[in-house]
Amino acid sequence: MRPLFPRIVLDSPLIRMNAVTENLRRQMADLTGFNDMVRHALQPMVETYRPPQWHSVFESLRDTLNKHRPENLRDVTLGTGDLEKLLVDEGVPLMRVPGPQTVRTLLDAPDAATRRRIISG
Repeated sequence: MRPLFPRIVLDSPLIRMNAVTENLRRQMADLTGFNDMVRHALQPMVETYRPPQWHSVFESLRDTLNKHRPENLRDVTLGTGDLEKLLVDEGVPLMRVPGPQTVRTLLDAPDAATRRRIISG
């Protein structure tokens, strides 16, 4: 027996888009709740490691490291590659020998020949 009224299927891009939008809205609401939960869980750690509380610790560590660093290198920022190039590859002594300005000039020099001129001059 045939139905009295034909079955009407409503499937349009707008209906599908509404379903997708609603699904995204639900997912975002879930994520907002999750983010709030994570923020709440991490709050004690954030309070513990707040920078002002640790500032004196890091300052003390910096002072300790500076005490053990040669005086002529205390104001010079050195990279591991810089030290290796000058100390190992070129044999340029940096520890306690040249002053801080000379160390900086040596590190900024473009090549070994320039560094040799700086040392000999």
